[in-house]
Amino acid sequence: MATWSDFLPRVMPDVAGCPIPRAESAIRDAVIEFCQKTRVWKDVVPFETDADYREGYVAVPSTSRLVAVLSLIEEGVETDIPEGLHIRADRANLWFLDEQETISIEALVALRPKETTTSCPDFIFNDHAETIAFGAKARLLYGPKDSWASPQLAVVAHQMFQKGIVQERIRIHHGYGDVSKRVKPRRFI
Repeated sequence: MATWSDFLPRVMPDVAGCPIPRAESAIRDAVIEFCQKTRVWKDVVPFETDADYREGYVAVPSTSRLVAVLSLIEEGVETDIPEGLHIRADRANLWFLDEQETISIEALVALRPKETTTSCPDFIFNDHAETIAFGAKARLLYGPKDSWASPQLAVVAHQMFQKGIVQERIRIHHGYGDVSKRVKPRRFI
């Protein structure tokens, strides 16, 4: 797991004089926002439900919060959430509103770190440290009474953070693969 202090070398040069706890808080907030907007942190979590109670508990890692249920996995096959099966995702609980037989399924969920955690998965640091650093810098540079504040640089950092979020969402949408930047020309009749 990558700690918030792992991001500090990318953040602190632009906010000289900023207290370390405040910088780590801004980093944590940037990671949370990044994970919420991109849904980059995914995990498969099991849960069971029965017709009497129609609810199941999702065992998300203790350092994370549920962002969304992306799909269901039944007998190893990933499917969209079917019609007639309504799921309300509320933190770590799922409630089935329609009656179902006893079933055992898994859910592909998107996660984000809790506000109280001090780390995130390594892949977030390895793949997205620069984007997250821009998000943290945007938060820190905007403080009007801070000696390191620079509203103009805060705007630039925020734009770079938003650009990184959009690029990751596009990358996820295209299945992490390379996509042609051009369309093959066709004859117009």
